[in-house]
Amino acid sequence: MIFDYAYDNVDTIRIFIDKNLEVDALPDPVYVSNQVGIIDWSVTKMGNTLLVAARSLLRQPIFSDNFYDQVKEFSNEIRKMEGLSLVLKKTAPKPIPVKLKNTTKKK
Repeated sequence: MIFDYAYDNVDTIRIFIDKNLEVDALPDPVYVSNQVGIIDWSVTKMGNTLLVAARSLLRQPIFSDNFYDQVKEFSNEIRKMEGLSLVLKKTAPKPIPVKLKNTTKKK
């Protein structure tokens, strides 16, 4: 199996969440390490910010047939990582306290 080149990609993405949205679900972290490479992906919520950290490392560009299962696992994890999603939902509007005047007249 031949790839174009070995690589080590690291990406960090910050997503700012509007005050009218809240995080409903975050994907579970993904971590795989074998002789082919490393996949490390996570999403962390910090206040109104989501931090997505992703690393994919391919150790070398050429693998013999004995590495087929590990290359397949590595490729499957990359595909799985690309299909992950987080879920945001609109927040319920906050109630506004209102003081009511007593308009009934006393007799």
